Amino acid sequence: MVVLKSGDVEQLILIGNGGFGRVYKGWSKTLRMEVALKVIQGHAFYDISRLSHFPTSSIQDLTKKVEKEKDIMMKACNTYVLLVLGLYDKGEGDLEKPCLVMEYMPHGSLHTLFTRCLEVPWALKFQILYQVVLGMNYLHSLDPPIIHRDLKPGNVLLNKHLDVKITDFGLSKILGMSSSGQNYCTGTLAYMPPEAFNDLNNKPTKACDIFSFGILTWSVLSGEEPYQGAPQNMIPVMVPKRNQRPDESILDRWDDVRMLPEARELMRRCWDGNAERRPTFQDCDEYTSRFFMEYNSEIEDAVRQTLASLKNSTSSVQNDDEDLCRRNTENYVNRGIWKPSSCSRNPSHSLSQPHYTQIIGNYPGRQEFIRKRINRICKNMAVVKDVMTTSKKLGNVMYSLQTCINSEEDMKSPGTDRALQEFTVGIKDVVTDFCEMPIIKDLMSHVRK
Repeated sequence: MVVLKSGDVEQLILIGNGGFGRVYKGWSKTLRMEVALKVIQGHAFYDISRLSHFPTSSIQDLTKKVEKEKDIMMKACNTYVLLVLGLYDKGEGDLEKPCLVMEYMPHGSLHTLFTRCLEVPWALKFQILYQVVLGMNYLHSLDPPIIHRDLKPGNVLLNKHLDVKITDFGLSKILGMSSSGQNYCTGTLAYMPPEAFNDLNNKPTKACDIFSFGILTWSVLSGEEPYQGAPQNMIPVMVPKRNQRPDESILDRWDDVRMLPEARELMRRCWDGNAERRPTFQDCDEYTSRFFMEYNSEIEDAVRQTLASLKNSTSSVQNDDEDLCRRNTENYVNRGIWKPSSCSRNPSHSLSQPHYTQIIGNYPGRQEFIRKRINRICKNMAVVKDVMTTSKKLGNVMYSLQTCINSEEDMKSPGTDRALQEFTVGIKDVVTDFCEMPIIKDLMSHVRK
């Protein structure tokens, strides 16, 4: 296990937020490679500069838990499991925040893939399912087994060859909580099994991960998130009480796709309401191995095609994003993670600084997300006959658009980067243009009826 000393990781850029903390990309001087740094943030979601106010005793307890469990996570060494390289060793005077050092995955998660690529080849989809099963079967085969507890597209990363790397396994056990709390990680509820809602004292089992894999299978096959537009607080009611599952009819349009009927059969078995009837990952491998063999000859072309699509859709956004982050947030981030904030005595600066960092780090990616979602919804309108199904998707997009401009007033504050202000105005223009599209107006009129 590698223990990186204080100041070893440079060029930090915020690349994501998770249920357990923020993730940064950086360059390790010791390892001579790009790494991902996950800053574990405990039972609440804190911005970087505000972590100086996190109770010291709580941070120390959290650090002990991470160190206690690191051996288990390090033991999970498998081709399809994200490698935990080690820990960041806090130096004298640094903020006491536990940090995990991990492999950096350049293509993000499955969620990123299906957001940026409108058409993911079936060969790649089936390879993804095959590799997830292999990785999860490995975790379940360890002694003692590792229960993931939070298997979802956002926790399945992709390396430079688009091979699967499962991440965040066991972190919920380390923190003594689930990352699925509505306040901190909305959407994960959709991947939880009914027994988790029926019994508050329910202990996670292998069958819980199998259920999550069933929902993930639907998500991979459809390219969508489950229950889009549905209130999150209805999921704990509808899943166990009404046996509600993601809409299978979305998959009907691809009935002629090879192995899709078998994949749907596996999916149904995995999300069975009775945990005892669900298969094991060894059982799942019997299905997914057949999928992989059926499409094996097409994988290379599918990967090449998808990489080209990712490059075309993200290159300009990524370059702008990283340039903006480096110019405006690198000093903030470095100071916030490695040293006590020098701005903590200024209340107004202390409050605006983390929000400013978060907005800059995420808005360019959100702009690309909006464009892709609008294109996908307009395309789906031609093939989805049920107007209410389409309207749910539309509602989800409208919500996403609104969240992108809900900080407009904050952006008018003195000292805010001008480029960021202009970008925020641009996002508002996107919302207006989208709402004025005739096809959207027509659809919304049906929704109101």
